[in-house]
Amino acid sequence: MRIELLGTSFTLQSDEDPDYLADLVDFYRTKIEEISRSVTTRDNLKLAILSALLITDELFKERARGSEQVDSEGKELSRITEELIAKIDAAMPDQS
Repeated sequence: MRIELLGTSFTLQSDEDPDYLADLVDFYRTKIEEISRSVTTRDNLKLAILSALLITDELFKERARGSEQVDSEGKELSRITEELIAKIDAAMPDQS
């Protein structure tokens, strides 16, 4: 797949689906455009680095949200499990 970004052209070879790769490149290009509109520099290397940092920030925040959700769901499952065990214990005759 031929890619042109920030004045540089190169060929990308991958086992990934070409449509998926095109989506990745489009996403990255969009981030570059966002950064380009918000900073005064026109240095392509700086734009590439700032865009990569923005994407990395989004990735880390998304991972943190996913981790919080897993923790929250785990606590809820523990609570439900404890309630079920208490109900089973209450329903069973004393074995002593």
